[in-house]
Amino acid sequence: MINVPTDHKERLNYVLDLAWSIFITRLSLGRIKVNKESSMQLHYASLINNLGELLCLDKADVFTIELEHSYQKKNVDIVCYYNDTKAAVN
Repeated sequence: MINVPTDHKERLNYVLDLAWSIFITRLSLGRIKVNKESSMQLHYASLINNLGELLCLDKADVFTIELEHSYQKKNVDIVCYYNDTKAAVN
């Protein structure tokens, strides 16, 4: 049985780690193909978004994602928000 973290920061890290693991596995097994950075971002962001939504357990939980975002005066590929917790992926 997998224990889903209850802390928002831990849960967001869990989502990012699990999405990356799934992405790499699908890529290595030929389930998806990546020919440009943008296609990689799209596949990874899609997994992040789906997992983030699935792990909104409380009715007050909100998960959102933005692509190509300015974060702390830097351009980043993906920014995720889980309630008031943020993570930037570059």
